[in-house]
Amino acid sequence: MLSSLKTVYVILFRNVAIGVLFFATLNTGKLLAQEDLDRIDISTDIYYRSQPIFNPVGGFENSGSILQGLWLQFKLGKGINKNKAVWTELDHWRIATRLAIVRGDGNYYQQIGAAYPLQTMTSSGQWLTEATITREPGEGNLLFKAGIFTLNPEFMDSNIFNNYVHSAINDTFNDEVLGVPIAPLAATGVMLGYGNAMGSKYGTLKLGAFGIMPTNQFGVSYSAKNPIPYLSGGLAIVQWEKQFNSKKILSKSSSINSSDNGESLPMPGIMIGGYWSKSYTNGNGSSYRTINVPVGENRTIYGSIILPLESIIPSSVNSRIWLAGRIGLDTENNPAPSYAGIGLLRQGLIPGRLGDVTGIAAVTTGFSQNITPGTTQESVIEFNHMIRISSKINIKPFVQLIINPGGTGDLSPILAPGVEFSASIW
Repeated sequence: MLSSLKTVYVILFRNVAIGVLFFATLNTGKLLAQEDLDRIDISTDIYYRSQPIFNPVGGFENSGSILQGLWLQFKLGKGINKNKAVWTELDHWRIATRLAIVRGDGNYYQQIGAAYPLQTMTSSGQWLTEATITREPGEGNLLFKAGIFTLNPEFMDSNIFNNYVHSAINDTFNDEVLGVPIAPLAATGVMLGYGNAMGSKYGTLKLGAFGIMPTNQFGVSYSAKNPIPYLSGGLAIVQWEKQFNSKKILSKSSSINSSDNGESLPMPGIMIGGYWSKSYTNGNGSSYRTINVPVGENRTIYGSIILPLESIIPSSVNSRIWLAGRIGLDTENNPAPSYAGIGLLRQGLIPGRLGDVTGIAAVTTGFSQNITPGTTQESVIEFNHMIRISSKINIKPFVQLIINPGGTGDLSPILAPGVEFSASIW
């Protein structure tokens, strides 16, 4: 009976959220035009992405895939369009809903023998990824979020990852612990933070807690193509981050005006964090040997650093070099306990194309010998070049080399070229 009530609740909540989102999308202009509502702002964002890719070399077979995604986000609040310098307390607060719709073959990477998806979008289906109430810090220091949301981008997410296509790079340090609510999976949670990314001398400290149980309901229940076991449990996470915006760090950086040229590189900075989680199936502490999935206690630490390359090597263009890593302490429960990555972004590398960004990255993910004996690691090298068509439309050709696909040593490297189309529709 309780299970049936939970299912009804989830379906009802999802449909109401989707209805509110589409209503807001269609009526934003009308609502803002009414003088009675001029104190309430409604913001709607629609983002589209398509990623055709194929592998002419390597893997089990030579084939291709096209994944397409549409993200819709609705925000309601008093201070959305106000100058932050004049915010009152109510201006800091807003409610938000976010929906992801992905179509295509999400199993392409498995068909060719890779351990991780070659595309940013990893599953096909409909996903309610956020339904929250949030306090934005503005020019202050206090931030708060509660409701249904994903671990990223609040935690385990560096905005420099967004410049790449492969899921192992464009991800939360390629974390694979079952039940952790990484997008598009969502869970009930709360986040409390203190500090301002730009203005805080000591950076920003964030604390978060999530219930693992709703992950299955709010995420995978919308898409039967990628089911996971029903879990219960919880997760606690702490993260400190700070941007290097001092003159000492950026004085040697030749600044390309991002407002004129469309694309700004991520600010230099550092992020360090860790989480503890414990999950069960059906409320029991069964081991993965019994249910064939890794559950139980997981402790993970992670970090990243972004620096302007001009502070190391003189250059006439904007650039960023970055390092990232993650270590899982419980190899009996963590399928991929180690991760390391390095990358470089350069803006305006081609003369006359100051808004374009060229990227290269190499990452490796190590597998648990307790869970998958005989496997070692899978490594990825990606080269891409983002061509800015306009402030809302980008085209990004890319090529990926997957070394030791699946980590077994049985497959030759996979060479996979492709292209990403992205557009902000609203």
